[in-house]
Amino acid sequence: MRPLATRLAAQGFDLPRLSFATRTALASCAALAVAAYAGLDHPQWSAMTVWAASQPTRGQLVEKSLFRVAGTLSGTTAGVILMVLARGQPLYLSAGLALWIALCAGIGNLQRGFVAYGTMLAGYSAAMVALLDSGHPDHVFAIGADRLATILVGVLLALVVGLLFTPKQAEQESVARLRHISARVLRHLKEGLARPGDPALADAQYALLAEIAAIEESLEPHGAGSLRSRGQMRAFRALLMGLIPLLLLARRAVPGPAHSDEALHDALAALESGLSASQAIAALKAAASAASADPRLAEALTGLAERLAPVLGAPEELAPGTHHPVVLHRDWVGARRAFVRAGVTLLATGVFWIATGWSGGPFLLLGVSIMISLFSTFENPSHTMGFVAAGQVIGAAGALACRFLAWPLATDMAGIVLLTMPFILLAPLFFSHRRTLPMAFDYAMVSLLLLHPTYPPTGTFLQMANAAVAVIAAPLVAMAAYRV
Repeated sequence: MRPLATRLAAQGFDLPRLSFATRTALASCAALAVAAYAGLDHPQWSAMTVWAASQPTRGQLVEKSLFRVAGTLSGTTAGVILMVLARGQPLYLSAGLALWIALCAGIGNLQRGFVAYGTMLAGYSAAMVALLDSGHPDHVFAIGADRLATILVGVLLALVVGLLFTPKQAEQESVARLRHISARVLRHLKEGLARPGDPALADAQYALLAEIAAIEESLEPHGAGSLRSRGQMRAFRALLMGLIPLLLLARRAVPGPAHSDEALHDALAALESGLSASQAIAALKAAASAASADPRLAEALTGLAERLAPVLGAPEELAPGTHHPVVLHRDWVGARRAFVRAGVTLLATGVFWIATGWSGGPFLLLGVSIMISLFSTFENPSHTMGFVAAGQVIGAAGALACRFLAWPLATDMAGIVLLTMPFILLAPLFFSHRRTLPMAFDYAMVSLLLLHPTYPPTGTFLQMANAAVAVIAAPLVAMAAYRV
């Protein structure tokens, strides 16, 4: 009989992802229990925060947790201010939220990584404070304090479990990969200088460019978690940019200086054979000196030596660089579109809520505020909304089953919490299978968002179904906005 792990893998389950999701689900259960025991009004937010903050590496976990706390703090403050200024009037509240979330969406599209996440979070955190109890503006400070407390509980549990069980990212693997790509580019340059204008080299150059782009894309997680890692990431990115001039020189139609070929061979051998950082940098500088008759080639080789030295850990005196720092692209057009799209969509949703008086309007506006801001940085957000809607349908079904099938069996608050946990522990199955992975996060979040663990349970089936319809409608509204 085959082992269980083999059978699960054969059925399409990703075992490392299953392990990570199971740890996260257990931490989410613990956060729910701690928040409920502490008497917080919305303990489910703590459980939701664990899913939002957990990351596969320690650096990402620490950095995302930091920006989640910062974004929640600023968003909660904004939500409290908006509630005070609006005085319970839905029109003023909707207009204020539309402006605030649009600003956060626009600014977030100019940022990168978890900084952008924190900015987007600041936008829809204000909506969570202002909309979930919009009919009681006199309670806004209590709601804000409860929101902050539940987030802190969730972040703390995610950090504890993550730091105990998630591995450190292997820096040496990144260094080895960068050394390898540098050697391949040097070999390509050597061949290009020996066979100028050879069309057979074009395919190799495209492959090298694609690999450089893939490495650059993978650098953001490496830089998470500490200033030292962030500085190392900048050095990595600068090295990758320094390889581009060498690829361009390999396309020249004239041969390189004959006396530089031997020096290039020595530099290539130093990189490929694993010699020390000092020896590799010295060989590159010797190659640059040998190519002094060709200023462009000498400058490119010198730049490579200066950029490679800090990556390989060469002594500082071997890496005096005057090269220009890497300037990252900022998508001002995309940011402007995100600002306008978020503002117009949220205003229209707010007007719909006011005009119809629909009790699910606050949930709809909250859902749209998340979809129209957080997903605006995705490559194809309208396509993503389809998976989000499917995940939210499953999450809403899970929440309804938990509330009306499981909770009636409870005899106290501890029973409510314990009977909620099986629905949280279903999430790892969604996260670990290739077909359900795109819907898993929304199942985990919506199944908790629609629940309000209290004893005795409150609310009717129709009331909860009404809120579920509003939540599911949010990604459909956002899909229409992204397409238009």
